[in-house]
Amino acid sequence: WSLTTKASGEAFLDLFNFSDGTQVAASASNWTTEANARAMGLVTVNKKTGVTSIRTDAKNKYPGGLRPTVRLESKELYGDGVIVLEVAHFPTGCATWPSWWARPKSASFEEIDMYENVNGLFPRGASIIHTRSTCHLRNATQTGKLELDSCSSTEDNTDGCRVNLQPSASAAGASAGMTIAMERNFGAGGKGVRTWYWPRGKEPKSARSTAKKVDPDQWGTPSASFPIQECEDSAFVEPHMLVLTQSLCGKWTNTTYADSGCTSQAATCVDLVKNSPQAFAQAYWDIASLRFYGGDGSSSGKSSLHT
Repeated sequence: WSLTTKASGEAFLDLFNFSDGTQVAASASNWTTEANARAMGLVTVNKKTGVTSIRTDAKNKYPGGLRPTVRLESKELYGDGVIVLEVAHFPTGCATWPSWWARPKSASFEEIDMYENVNGLFPRGASIIHTRSTCHLRNATQTGKLELDSCSSTEDNTDGCRVNLQPSASAAGASAGMTIAMERNFGAGGKGVRTWYWPRGKEPKSARSTAKKVDPDQWGTPSASFPIQECEDSAFVEPHMLVLTQSLCGKWTNTTYADSGCTSQAATCVDLVKNSPQAFAQAYWDIASLRFYGGDGSSSGKSSLHT
């Protein structure tokens, strides 16, 4: 695959639209517009390092239960290829649900969750696939542990097929940073969706920001592997929108809130969001760079260039 997009700082933000409002069931997130996010200091760019910071408000109480935070959705769509996100700081803390994912623009349930975590104390980060069609994940070579094998998602069951990452892959995420890479290849000879996670600075040389071409087969065993080509439907394999979020509460966060030890801070997830701004001091992304590689990775008949 060859490099087609590389962005950091303001150029990273230029690739995205800011979503506003509340769009997730049981969420305590108030997605802010770009103007409001900048005015509140929720989005800043370090001009020396090029790092983009994307934050949750950690200064004020919100009795109504909706705390300002940020959701970014890419302006362009991306097909088969490799996406590499270099993260200098990963959001953490109780009531948080940070996620880096992709979905078809027109679909309701299909999505590729490249990395997500909840409550900051969850034992492992996870990589998850959601499909509309009936799909069960078959055995795959990966370092993560398969927890759920049914990828099919509906209004009543949105769990998807989930691979829990090994602790070493997610433990370094918050303060030390991490690099998240995902290959999507639904073409002839492709291996579906594969993800890799490395502590920042420990990624293979060919996965670093100077790489003009990448070959994921040289990166070793993936952290998570989803060989789901036989399950694909037309919506799932079309080019996807990239989404970066720092959500608050929501179904998964709420159901694991107590088990994560968070009740010592507040009785419920929403109570924490309402009354404890200090709890969100570490609920921020620091993005060093985003890269997309496409074009020549395989004989894929699917779109491999962003559109």
